[in-house]
Formats: sequence, structure tokens, C-alpha cells
Amino acid sequence: MWFRYSLVFLLLVMASCTSWETKKVSTQEILHQKWETISLNEVEEYPSFKTCDTTATRLDHKKCFEGTIQQTLSSHLAYQTLIVTKPIHDTVWVDFMINEKGKFCLDSLRISSEVSEELPSMERIIHDAVVQLPEARPATKRGIPVRAQFKIPLVLKVD
Repeated sequence: MWFRYSLVFLLLVMASCTSWETKKVSTQEILHQKWETISLNEVEEYPSFKTCDTTATRLDHKKCFEGTIQQTLSSHLAYQTLIVTKPIHDTVWVDFMINEKGKFCLDSLRISSEVSEELPSMERIIHDAVVQLPEARPATKRGIPVRAQFKIPLVLKVD
């Protein structure tokens, strides 16, 4: 009887020894696992202006950032003297990039042919407005400043 208990105990000890073994994980495997968790299309922290620092959630932070840009561009357009022959109710899409240093760079503009005909200087006006944007802190991913691209609509209502 004592022999049976000893045999069972010995088998249990031998079986449990395999769970003590550590598995070697290569650095390539760890790198591959980390790379899969990183989303290349999203930043962890959006670019920000000093006025947006009081927002709590990530979504509020993004809305504040985009709202500040829209407000700055709209106020710059409001000071322009725009003469048109017919009313314009259209949207201009502004694509821009914020680099790792927080500098704004106008990427492209999508202006309809109607707006281009009525306001040929619109591209220059928007470019000047982008230059007027306040200094921003860049977007970050894992604490590292990165470039971020944004697309902002500007609604034009000129009568």
C-alpha cells in the first residue's frame, strides 16, 4: 500500500516538473506580437492646442482640435472681401498634415469648379489661413511624436 502511494506521488512530481520549464520566446516573436497590436492608422493622442488641454476624453480632445482649426479658418475667411456674381453654397475640403514638430502643412484642397470660377483666389486664401493656425503639439503614438493627416470641411455660404 505504501508502495502504491509512493508511486502515485512520484508520478505526480514527475508530471508537475514539466510545468516548471520556461519557454524561450525569441525577440522576433515578441516584436511580431507588439507590431500586431499597433494600429498604423490611428494615433494614441491627437495633436492639440493649448485651449484643448482641458478636455477629458479622447473624442472631446479631437473635437476641440478640429473645431479650433475650423474656427480659425472660418474667421480668416470672414475677414476677406469676397465678390461673387452668384451665391455660393458649397463645401471645400482641406487636407493637411501636422508633422512631428507640430507644423501645419497644406496637403491638398478639394474645391468645386463653381467655387474656383467665382473665387479664383480661394486656394491662396485658405493657404494663408492655414499659416495663421496657432502652434500645435504633434500627435503621439507610444509617446513618440508622429505625423498626422486630417481632412476638414469648410462650408462656404457667400451671397
